[in-house]
Amino acid sequence: MVEVQAELEASMDGRRDEVNRFSELIGGTAEEDAADVVEHVARRRGVRLHGEPVAVDLDGDGERSRWARVVDADGDEVSILVKAKARRRADDVRGWASLLADPAFRRSLAERGIEGPYPPYAFGIRIYAEARQAARSVGIGVRSARGEDVAPTPIAA
Repeated sequence: MVEVQAELEASMDGRRDEVNRFSELIGGTAEEDAADVVEHVARRRGVRLHGEPVAVDLDGDGERSRWARVVDADGDEVSILVKAKARRRADDVRGWASLLADPAFRRSLAERGIEGPYPPYAFGIRIYAEARQAARSVGIGVRSARGEDVAPTPIAA
């Protein structure tokens, strides 16, 4: 009986490792795709990037988002922020909007050199319909690998 239990525990540990590796792979893919989103948004909006999009943990949740400083055709500078996640639901989008509206969070961004205004995007490999509806109501842009689903409303610094 003890041997069977030990085998089951070892098997479960192996499965946990596989799930963790798969989760990291999906998360990494979403983060890499988010970098492409920043570049695509810049080209589409006719703005010039100041270097490559930077991976940054914007809110301390361990997820790597993307940020890039850009200059538009009028010479105005903005920061494009893309919060990447494999799946996007309404709560994710509302949470991102709430965080961006928090003055303390915006101060922390400024302290790291991430100045506004912020056209914010939520990127997901899978976007649920309720996430699009929430995004429209709070001004967050939504993008997937297929393109822009919802355009953002810039949030001033």
